[in-house]
Amino acid sequence: MSISLDKRWQIFVKEQVEQGRYKTEAEVVEDGLRLIAEREAKLAELRQSLEEALADPRRYTLGEVKAHLRQTAQRLGSAKA
Repeated sequence: MSISLDKRWQIFVKEQVEQGRYKTEAEVVEDGLRLIAEREAKLAELRQSLEEALADPRRYTLGEVKAHLRQTAQRLGSAKA
């Protein structure tokens, strides 16, 4: 597969390799894709949690909902792959 990047991203990728953060340009792109995949997985989990909450016949106060969302966000934020 080959991809084309805007000039600004070409410069960014090259700088990452030159600074020694990555060995190759492919590693830079792969790491970016990994971060996107992690974000999408977290969003999917939040969506699933929301769907389950909406299907739940119990009702909660706004404070309870906010507390639950904070806990979920903290748990997802602390999960490292």
